[in-house]
Amino acid sequence: MKKPLSQWCDETKITIEQRNPGQDRVAVWTCPLCQYALSGIKVGTSEMGAIALARMTMEEHMTSKHPQHVVTEN
Repeated sequence: MKKPLSQWCDETKITIEQRNPGQDRVAVWTCPLCQYALSGIKVGTSEMGAIALARMTMEEHMTSKHPQHVVTEN
């Protein structure tokens, strides 16, 4: 299945989680193609900043690991 990079990112759920009390909250996503899970982007003071950084890592993952599934956007 081929999609524009923005569509892959829009359709991939990015959540904010805190695994254990006292630990930092992190942004988390899972690749829909290979099930690679990223869960290490600390939220800090801005959930939106962490989500934006998680989205950028998703874009990098898709273009480096799954380029055959990404189509060029016009």
